[in-house]
Amino acid sequence: GQRDPKQQPSLRKADALDAEARLLDIADAGTVRVASESFGSGTPVYERLLRLKRSGRDVELLLSRSEYEKSAPEREAVSRLAETGVEVRLSSTTEKIAIVGTTVWVGSANATAGSADQPGFGFIIADKPVAERFSDQFDRAWSMAQ
Repeated sequence: GQRDPKQQPSLRKADALDAEARLLDIADAGTVRVASESFGSGTPVYERLLRLKRSGRDVELLLSRSEYEKSAPEREAVSRLAETGVEVRLSSTTEKIAIVGTTVWVGSANATAGSADQPGFGFIIADKPVAERFSDQFDRAWSMAQ
């Protein structure tokens, strides 16, 4: 049977990104906010962000400037997201979080493709006070980003 991602963390990068994408799938109101140290196309997270924005949702993507500047494939993927209307900002952040309403995904997995068994963790916390704290942190980083 399938694990409930709220019960235990994913310990492989692919599973962690699938859990993050499942959180994005339940987004039915409000702004979707994602922070990642690096970002790439061809991942479930990338596809969900495209779909959400194309359906008219507000999407904010916060990325590490240093990773973005040294990766042409990342710049190309992010450019495609920005062309659909995803608001992208660059900062010194290396956080890996996704926030949808009162639920947050937290992990070690960048939103980039990896090998099938690459280690990486991610878990979902459905708790309003926790989500508010992560939202506050995102707000601080977002306000200082360009």
